[in-house]
Amino acid sequence: MTTNPRKRLHQPNNSPTKKHFSRLPNKRCPYLGTIDRTRLDFDLSNMCSITLSKTNVYCCLVCGVNFQGRRERTPAYIHSVETNHHLFLDLKKRMVYCLPDGYQVIDKSFDDIVSNLHPTFTEKQLRVLNQNSITKMSVDKKEFIPGFVGLDCIDDTDWINVSLQLLSQSKPVRNWYLTNKNTEAIQSTLVRSFGQTLRKMWNKDNFKGIVSPFEFVHQVFNRGGTLWKPSVWSDPFIFLSWLLNTLKKDVLVFNKKKRTVTGPLSTAFVGKLKILIEKIDLDDEMNEKKEKQANQQTGSHKIEVINSQGSGPRIITLKNSSEPNNLVDSKNQIMELEIVNQKGKDQKKKINLKNIEKEMEKALNKQQTKNGNENENENENEDENENGKERENEKEKEKDKGKKKIIQIESNYDIEKNKNIKYVDQQFFFLSLDLPVKPLFKKSLEKNLIPQVPIYTLLNKYNGNDYQELPIKKERRKYFIVNHPKYLLVHIRRFVKHIWGIEKNNTLVNCPLKDLHLEDYIHPNSYYTNPQDNLNKNSKKKEIKYNLIANICHEGQEAGKGNFFIFLYNNTEDQWLKIQNLDVAVVKPQEVSVSESYIQLYELQNN
Repeated sequence: MTTNPRKRLHQPNNSPTKKHFSRLPNKRCPYLGTIDRTRLDFDLSNMCSITLSKTNVYCCLVCGVNFQGRRERTPAYIHSVETNHHLFLDLKKRMVYCLPDGYQVIDKSFDDIVSNLHPTFTEKQLRVLNQNSITKMSVDKKEFIPGFVGLDCIDDTDWINVSLQLLSQSKPVRNWYLTNKNTEAIQSTLVRSFGQTLRKMWNKDNFKGIVSPFEFVHQVFNRGGTLWKPSVWSDPFIFLSWLLNTLKKDVLVFNKKKRTVTGPLSTAFVGKLKILIEKIDLDDEMNEKKEKQANQQTGSHKIEVINSQGSGPRIITLKNSSEPNNLVDSKNQIMELEIVNQKGKDQKKKINLKNIEKEMEKALNKQQTKNGNENENENENEDENENGKERENEKEKEKDKGKKKIIQIESNYDIEKNKNIKYVDQQFFFLSLDLPVKPLFKKSLEKNLIPQVPIYTLLNKYNGNDYQELPIKKERRKYFIVNHPKYLLVHIRRFVKHIWGIEKNNTLVNCPLKDLHLEDYIHPNSYYTNPQDNLNKNSKKKEIKYNLIANICHEGQEAGKGNFFIFLYNNTEDQWLKIQNLDVAVVKPQEVSVSESYIQLYELQNN
């Protein structure tokens, strides 16, 4: 008698099948006490230690080694039999299994382990993240503050560590990347690894109290290609610029599908500049400088004048009279007037400075009548109509003799007349500040002195009044800020490239830790509360103040060498922390202000 094959699937309740063991009660798992949390490290790559495969990988909760598979003859199964280790964590599904029996174990004691593997944050936790700073204890009895943990330096990548520490202090960027649903939907592995690293840095259940950004560094080297190399010194400013633009690009590709325009980096760091660009000719500029130097030696000045009658420009040269017989008084108020046209010098006359306008008008009138007579002699064969027009012009000039003539001095910087000037709007992540050039020769007493400069002096670059010369591009520019960001990144150009290599400028920048006023460098249409107030001189400016929250510094005398570290401000405890790779220490605020700052992060105050 044959049995129905379907009845074979229904086994008795007391038969130990795979399906029955997969639902085994938690009380019957005797291996929960074998877990060793000090050996668990989920920062490294999720790869099998035997087959080097990244699929179906399990972590042994007893020794912390990764193995592949769960069935018979797999590395994980063999390891459980040989070493008597039974609890394994699925690194993808985040479930715990007991091998070699193969049943799933569900227990609340695994929550902290899963949190270390894949930290998650709720909206309520994000709101109180900066309000309550709680000192936690690692499994090896070391204290740490979530968000201010040390980072392991992998292949001399301290320039990556300080960049991660700086970006983790921006609240909108941090909150966006701490939300799992934002990063998991993006296909970019760089965005995912960056978000995973930030979540581990702010994880309060961290077993070690430190974070190893191995996966993020690996993705940086893969994405950057030959731009970044392990064990090679790199500039954190160049890396941070590349990272911000790359993350922004990857997020915008994802946001286009959701029909959103801005991302977290744009809302936090992006500002807007208005740039006035003027093209210059270096040869003409050199000639102008030579003429100015010659005029200063001879005491003469040239002014290009356009009279009100529209007869064309005239160049008037004023020379100080150096002859003692021509002096009227000791104040040297007698000057020599030369009127020059295309043919050369036509007239010389000594005038009094007190009546310079009247004397110039008389000289111009005489010069015009003289030019008219010369034109009549040269053009005797012209038509009578042209002579009649010249006589009418002379009569109009005689009528206007009593009227005051308008003298316009033509300016090379007049935007309406000079076609070489244009305005350009440009977005920015950083405000770059130029340090003063170090002197080539120093006095004996000044060799041991370190030069200092206030940050407001460097910010004058963006006041909209001072020109910044760019000889290579044959232009000069004026900058002023139109839109200021919520988080201001300031780059102090401390490393300068030249033909001999990279030179470091050790000048210290004195900057306030709080209340950095920026309203004097903002365009008037931006800093007034009411746009019509910019016409009223008595109207008060809207105060724009920033507080320093992060400061990247360089330690070393030479560029291309040395180390980078960062100062971070903990607002809940009102203290400054110095973080250099794995070392975290509390420092005084005075140490932050006298450091060799390279990249600074300011947070806008909420008025």
